[in-house]
Amino acid sequence: MPGHPLLLLGTAHPPLTPPRSAPPPGCAPGRFFNSSSSACVDCPLGSYCPGGIQNSKTSTATAVATACGTGLTTTTRRARAATSCTNLPGYRFVSGTTPSAVLCTGNTYSVGLRKQPSCTPCSSGFVIATSGGSGADARDSPSDCGERAAQQCACAPAPLLCSGQLALSF
Repeated sequence: MPGHPLLLLGTAHPPLTPPRSAPPPGCAPGRFFNSSSSACVDCPLGSYCPGGIQNSKTSTATAVATACGTGLTTTTRRARAATSCTNLPGYRFVSGTTPSAVLCTGNTYSVGLRKQPSCTPCSSGFVIATSGGSGADARDSPSDCGERAAQQCACAPAPLLCSGQLALSF
């Protein structure tokens, strides 16, 4: 078949198609672009990574790690969304579009990592011991609720039995 457009020296060639542009490099959800290694890496604890692209021409990254915020963390690496953030021990969880956390105060504590919406009060007769600090580390378990000191019982409006002693009010 002389003159046929698909034959050249007896060999058939497929019709020419325009070249496809390569997709921009990107990171899967749960990973972010690490500019030091120029690679996608796992999202660390305490952050979430929705994934995205890295534009090498402009050095613009949409694949970034976003910290959960003060009093918040994630329970696993490779978290993909803010909904993966939960309260740290000593904080209560505040849900919303952007979750947040509030430090437990008074005689309350939180074991954390459970999206606890409120802090748990100490059992009757127990208070948070302040000698170990006033931050979250002093409010992360029931054992942080030490026995009421005798001088605190003495200030009560009526006689109380505290630590095995009768405290009188004056």
